[in-house]
Amino acid sequence: MKKVTLIIASLFLVLNVAFGFIITAYTPFKVCFSSAAIIVTAVLICLLSTVKLKDAFAISLSFLFSFLGLVQFILGCCSPDTVTDNGYLVAALILLAFEISILLICNLTSKKI
Repeated sequence: MKKVTLIIASLFLVLNVAFGFIITAYTPFKVCFSSAAIIVTAVLICLLSTVKLKDAFAISLSFLFSFLGLVQFILGCCSPDTVTDNGYLVAALILLAFEISILLICNLTSKKI
């Protein structure tokens, strides 16, 4: 599963950077923001197979992380080109904190079951 996740994430990263070169409105800040969303999502999905979780947790979290990664990617594409006063960046960081919290909670719950 890790290998497939890494291959798909690498493909999306290459496409993202290629679109950054092709589309002029897709600025370097947006490319970096959306690339970070792809990388973070891939790392979280790889962590799911590393951490000992029950199967139901692992399957549902992989779908949740993929969906929230897509949301973060869209936030990166729509984001303004500044770090300051950037609500899209704040929303993506809140989603990241939520994902990490859910992973930790499921890990603790999975150990006690």
